[in-house]
Amino acid sequence: TIMLMAKKQYSAFFLIPFGLWVLYRQIFSSRYVSLVPDADAYFALFNYSLFFLFIICILFIYKVNQETWIDLLVIATFAISTLVTKQNGFLINFCLVFILCKYIEFKRLLVVFLWLSLISLIVIYLGDLFDLYPYLNIDLFREDGKERHLMGFGFPTLLPNYFYHFVLCYFIIRGTKIGIIELLCIVGLNYYLFYMTDTRAVYYLINLLCFLLFINKWWKIDYHSKWGIGFLFRFGTLFSYIICFLVAVYLQCTFNPEIDWMLNIDKALSGRLWLGNHGFNEYGIHLFGADIEYVGFADVTEGKGYFYIDSAFQQLLINYGVIPSLLLAIGFTKLAYLVIQKNNVVFGLVLIFLMLHSLTDPQLINPTYNPIFFALAYLWSKKSKATLFQELR
Repeated sequence: TIMLMAKKQYSAFFLIPFGLWVLYRQIFSSRYVSLVPDADAYFALFNYSLFFLFIICILFIYKVNQETWIDLLVIATFAISTLVTKQNGFLINFCLVFILCKYIEFKRLLVVFLWLSLISLIVIYLGDLFDLYPYLNIDLFREDGKERHLMGFGFPTLLPNYFYHFVLCYFIIRGTKIGIIELLCIVGLNYYLFYMTDTRAVYYLINLLCFLLFINKWWKIDYHSKWGIGFLFRFGTLFSYIICFLVAVYLQCTFNPEIDWMLNIDKALSGRLWLGNHGFNEYGIHLFGADIEYVGFADVTEGKGYFYIDSAFQQLLINYGVIPSLLLAIGFTKLAYLVIQKNNVVFGLVLIFLMLHSLTDPQLINPTYNPIFFALAYLWSKKSKATLFQELR
């Protein structure tokens, strides 16, 4: 009983600063930030305050043991990346959360993230509904005349991307208990966001994933089968990160607009191949990345055009470098292997669709969107790895 009470205290002790970290990062990613004078100063203040709280958590929760060398390797990787990329406020707190989260049940971490995300996204959307945000002068129309709504964010795709990762986390938590009514509600919300924002990748991927989960309810996919659908999904789950990484990097690093099929893909992806190729030519590939200057739509001037690498894999390689990309490949492949061993098909499908989405979008290691990344923190602790799937059915 005493150990259980201590465990609950440790959970609350970590989850409170973790929740604050998630909330303020999500709110500051919305257009509420335009209502706050000196928003950058407040953002820095939040970063320093949360750093202090996470350090306290380290002192009370962290245990030195034979696995500490893994944490030291993680700290060294994050430290070098921080020095190179200059993303101090983000990467330092990110590193501390990654080290601490394995002391909390993974399911509990996801549940807290989902509830806080639901609250913040509703608050952000209400701000748009009641016109609380100032006018933003950007082009919100596609070439075919389709209007795209911001829905509380600085760009139409952001809310659908939050929704996408929200749905993936929800599916992991619900597992095989997911019902038909839940799937239909998700498909309905997905259509509404598509109608309002015209975010096509999220729309098609969620519909396909819901269809596969529906099929899995009636014809169970078995990772342990030697042939057929089970074998194909086992292969796709195990190598999803590596395959998607290689495809994304190849297409962007070798992009040539004079090759018709590449140009057609680039047009279908709204110029993402050109942007990824521009980043490759401008900054190159290094062991620990580079300090990249991105230019958002709101910052475009006559002398400075829009520039952002949307593909998570290309961004990881150029922004953070070869070593972090390689460590992530090992981590996600190890996670996929454990998922297959446990025959957790729902989790496996989520991993596949997380990687497919990362071909064109950058949220793979962004904890503001995607807490699934933190599952990697559990893999090198025997005790944490043993409990990673116990509460997930």
